[in-house]
Amino acid sequence: MRAILLCVVACAVAAGCNRGHSATPAVSSAQAGKVFLRAKGPDREVQRFRKIWAIALEDHDLTSVDTADVADAIVKAEVIQEESTHDLYAPLVRVVLTSRKGENFVFQSCTTVSTSQDVYEEPVTRINLPSNWKKEHPAISALYIDQAGFKDSKNLVQLLIDPLQKQGYRLVSNLSEADAQLSSIKVERLAIPMRTVDRGVHYEVSDKSSRRFAYSDSGMGSIAYMGPRDLIDPHLPCSISTFGDGGERYWSEATHIAKMIQEHLTQTTAKSK
Repeated sequence: MRAILLCVVACAVAAGCNRGHSATPAVSSAQAGKVFLRAKGPDREVQRFRKIWAIALEDHDLTSVDTADVADAIVKAEVIQEESTHDLYAPLVRVVLTSRKGENFVFQSCTTVSTSQDVYEEPVTRINLPSNWKKEHPAISALYIDQAGFKDSKNLVQLLIDPLQKQGYRLVSNLSEADAQLSSIKVERLAIPMRTVDRGVHYEVSDKSSRRFAYSDSGMGSIAYMGPRDLIDPHLPCSISTFGDGGERYWSEATHIAKMIQEHLTQTTAKSK
């Protein structure tokens, strides 16, 4: 799975959603559809989960009640939040221009960021030249690129030519006419550490007879990448916005629990007839 950075990546998050374990359904003669939720955890996260929970119940024709005494199903949920560190991954194009005096000028281009290392296997499709690059290096106006010397990086060289010309660089065919030449261009693997928030939901679902028919204690599952201000290293050549949304984990768990309750109550009703 790859999460591409398009300002929000949305993201796609790298950790999956674990499913609960189901036990043998119990028989109940109570009216179907009433569910009581007892949730604990950080107040803000519990409130977020409750909002998603209300939608999940509605989607599965279930009703929330305020007391366990009238409920057909009782859900005990613990919303967990932990701060951690995870990496984002990006192919980094490193370009070196060498002047006639032997001075090296280096710039880096990073156009794709992902939560998966699979991004390293994908071809680079664009190279960005810093917008003020030419103004900061006024001594260089004519460039020589020995394309025959970069056979293994032919595609990268072709991607580089367009942004160079757009900034007004003149490409010359002889080294003697150039102020600088392309001396190196390659792709490096960049791992970007970010402070993250991991979210998960532990739950236990029982029927009116206090028989547990579903549970999950699998731990953390959703990684919500925080925004650029939370980057551990803010000096990066990549443009990064927020990755991931911990609410996805809540939504996955809430809908899964609601579906199990709906199925259990349907089976219970059928057996009681």
